[in-house]
Amino acid sequence: MIDDPLTGHCFDGHAGIRDYIERYFIGYHTVTRFLSIETIG
Repeated sequence: MIDDPLTGHCFDGHAGIRDYIERYFIGYHTVTRFLSIETIG
């Protein structure tokens, strides 16, 4: 899951993360900083 406060959207699962990457990274020169990871059940 990617919860992006800048876009106001939450992207869940493989399809959601693919959507996020395609929307905000493909064709952009985006720099990302890893903040945290949480393992759930």
